[in-house]
Amino acid sequence: MVRPSQKIKATQQTLPTIRPIAEAVSLLADSGVEARGAIFTRREVVEFILDLLSYTSDRPLWKFRLLEPSFGEGDFLLPALDRLLQSWMSERPDIRNALTIFKTVFAQ
Repeated sequence: MVRPSQKIKATQQTLPTIRPIAEAVSLLADSGVEARGAIFTRREVVEFILDLLSYTSDRPLWKFRLLEPSFGEGDFLLPALDRLLQSWMSERPDIRNALTIFKTVFAQ
């Protein structure tokens, strides 16, 4: 059993050497976008992928679930939200203000 006063040195395997986790995190923090493997998808590519998924505003999108597992700038989330709002507004012509819809959907 490890006592609270003891420090555990955790390591993770990287190729070709083994580095302490803190060093690996530091390397990533100081690295550029390319070194971290961050990819930013252009809007037209996102739109194409959403079309391939049939996630189009002519369908009742508020009845579906869409998983967007990225941890980025919202490249997929924002266009999907645009389509969701368009879909809902087409079904509810009495609701013209997208901000009202947004507050209704994401309130609380």
